[in-house]
Amino acid sequence: MRSIFFIVVIIFLFFNCGGKGTPGYESLKLTIEEQEKMAPLTFLSVDGKLWENLIGQTVIEGDINSSATVAKFKDVVLKVNFYTKTGTFLGSEDFVVYEFVNPGQSVHFKIKSFGPEASEKIDVQISEAVSVD
Repeated sequence: MRSIFFIVVIIFLFFNCGGKGTPGYESLKLTIEEQEKMAPLTFLSVDGKLWENLIGQTVIEGDINSSATVAKFKDVVLKVNFYTKTGTFLGSEDFVVYEFVNPGQSVHFKIKSFGPEASEKIDVQISEAVSVD
């Protein structure tokens, strides 16, 4: 009687697990994608430089880099902080880069702005991004 109960319990556990002992590749992949989509700023970075063009505009050029393995992002908002050569904060401006950023790839951008007068240094940060379903 005890051995029949033991066999029934094993069969019950086997069918409740779906015959799978560990999660499959697709479920792990989905989990990674969900994590990346929930925290796009963790997987996106930016670098850039600035110069002044002939008509006095501040030109900011650089790359948005993705370290995501699965998730794709778009409409990245760049926050540009302007500073004097002594490091005094002059102001900030937001720019949206309307491009898709694929996993593990970079997107080049070029922004022109009439930033605050006397700005010599910038700090470019990603303030938000939208994950693509």
